[in-house]
Amino acid sequence: ALIAAWGCRRSTPEDHESSGDATRALPPTELVVKAVNNLTRPNQEIRIGCCWGQVGVPYWDAVTLGVQAAQRRWGYNIRIGGPPVNDPRAQIAEVETWIAQRFDAIVYQAMDADASVPTINKAVARGIPVITIDSDAHNSKRTRPTKKTNKSK
Repeated sequence: ALIAAWGCRRSTPEDHESSGDATRALPPTELVVKAVNNLTRPNQEIRIGCCWGQVGVPYWDAVTLGVQAAQRRWGYNIRIGGPPVNDPRAQIAEVETWIAQRFDAIVYQAMDADASVPTINKAVARGIPVITIDSDAHNSKRTRPTKKTNKSK
């Protein structure tokens, strides 16, 4: 099994059955690995940006620990980002930088779903898969959403 901490939980057969879409219940680690699986470069050259809101909040600190474990396991070049306060514009600006730098994949928690759509669509148009985590931007062309993992919202 892949590292559950990245997605804060493991998927179960019940998740797959109830969702009607098996990809919706997959942990983000599996989605990211699938998104970059076609690349032929060594893992350490594959750049993945993980951007969520309010870095430093215990919930996102736990997710970050899972991402760091995935980085150690697979050797991807993973950058953790996101503002320390609720600032969707700063979050979007960081992702725009990653798009300009041609990252290979982006894991994204949309602090402002509507404002995130143009940035997500730009990434996808440039061949950069965007996997949403925790909150989604339904009207975007994101690669695949994951089920919400933050039950407190």
